[in-house]
Amino acid sequence: MHFYVSQSLGQLSANELVRLQKSLKVILRHENKPERLKTTLLSLYNNLQNAPGLSQDSFQKLLIAGGLLCTEEMTEQEHTELAANPFTVWPNSHCCSIAGEALEALKKDNRFLRDGYLFAFISRLSSKEIKAWATWIARVHKLARKPGNAQELYRYLLLARTSRQKIANSTASELNGKDLKAVLRDEVDSPMHWFYRDILPFYRSLDDLDAKMEKEGEASAIPALRAFLYGDVISFGELTGFGEPLKYSIIATKEYGPSVKALRAMGQKDQADQSKAGETTSPSLF
Repeated sequence: MHFYVSQSLGQLSANELVRLQKSLKVILRHENKPERLKTTLLSLYNNLQNAPGLSQDSFQKLLIAGGLLCTEEMTEQEHTELAANPFTVWPNSHCCSIAGEALEALKKDNRFLRDGYLFAFISRLSSKEIKAWATWIARVHKLARKPGNAQELYRYLLLARTSRQKIANSTASELNGKDLKAVLRDEVDSPMHWFYRDILPFYRSLDDLDAKMEKEGEASAIPALRAFLYGDVISFGELTGFGEPLKYSIIATKEYGPSVKALRAMGQKDQADQSKAGETTSPSLF
């Protein structure tokens, strides 16, 4: 999905390297020093926060697709725009990706958080929340290794969406805009009780509630819990007045994840392919 230029500069074609250097107005070197190159790229992308390419529909389409599109999914105009966009990189002639360094720069931009992009939301979570979310998804999927950081978690969630887009869209649309407490009630015997009182992390409480309902055979809240598990929806707490508790609203996220075509164009396997081959779907870095 996301292609880190600093880690894979040598994999780019000569034409793509020239295109990228022209769009960024820089000579890309230090192939044997990826951290230095990454720092350079992050600085460049931070200085391009107001670039017109960010507001183009083609770039928004790329972000919504989890940062990866194959040429079959683009119109001629979209192809032209993405080829001229400095935030993109073309690992090969068949697919376009957002550069991993570009995504790291953009995750700090509040515009993407307000618009409900999952990558911007995850980047703002505490390490406790990231760990709790990763533990939850590792338990449900029986992973040999859980996602170790925000990048791995985001990548895993995007891959999981490839095979469940219809389910995700239906449940997320139904939950979008609702008050969190109306969906996951604040009851003394519910694990959510400890989150609403700032005792346990949000995703730890969701994991505990999920496990409790599975054990008790209750299925009423399972679709909502799965929507949170896969990041189809997120929740923000807003101040409603001085001394008042936070009001948590549910928001549907924008990304639906890469298509099977796009993953194959980039040379990656989707989860369905991995399952058929009997492989463990443990996450890895972008």
